[in-house]
This record gives sequence, structure tokens and C-alpha cells, in this order.
Amino acid sequence: MNPLHRLRQFLLALCIVTWIAAFVATHIPAERIPHTGLDDSYLHLIGFLGLAGVFWLVLAAYGNTARSRIAIVIIVMAIYAAADEYTQQFFGRDTSLSDWRMDVLGTLCAVALLETAWALVRWRQAARRRFP
Repeated sequence: MNPLHRLRQFLLALCIVTWIAAFVATHIPAERIPHTGLDDSYLHLIGFLGLAGVFWLVLAAYGNTARSRIAIVIIVMAIYAAADEYTQQFFGRDTSLSDWRMDVLGTLCAVALLETAWALVRWRQAARRRFP
């Protein structure tokens, strides 16, 4: 099997498992959530940074352009974050605009970090080809 095909399968499976785990974690009733010592806002930022990052990696592995990766990740994650916040009310949790904002901020951070890293890798590869 082609190594790129294996990488794509692995990243897709990782994304699916991560997404399911995130959904389950965000729908645990409030009284059953363990205290982490972190502010809830940071948990939203970190969670969506990770989830958006894995999603970005899947799109990159399948060859999406930078423009499409950025648009798809931001739009899908913002919509998912809104749906996630909305459905939490049915599980004894609060729906919060500030949580949604932190979800989107985590998404934007993931996209910015990964697109910058990808651009640097591509720039370095181009420089090596020009100046062996």
C-alpha cells in the first residue's frame, strides 16, 4: 500500500476518533465534569486548536489548496462549534457565546500555526532546490 494512502487513512481515522471524543467530552453533564484547574475558556481554545489541527492535516494530506483548507476548516469548525454549544443545553450544560468565540479562536490559531509551518516547509524545500 502506498505510504501516502496509509498516511491519509491514519489521519482520517484520527480525525474521526478525535471528533467523536470531543463531542462526547463536551456533552458530559455539568455535574459529572472533573475539575481540571484550567479556566473553561482555555479548554475550549485548546480543544478546538487540536480538533481543527487534525482536520487541517486531513485536508492537507488530501491535497487541498491553502485557500480551500483555510476556508473549509474555519467554516466547518465555526458551524460545528455553534451546533456543539447549542446541543449542550440538552445535557445540563450552558450554551455560551464566549465559549463559541474561544472555539473559533482555537480554530484560527490552528489554521495560522499550521499554514505558517506549511509555508516555511515549502519555502525551505524550494530554497534547497535552487541552492543545492
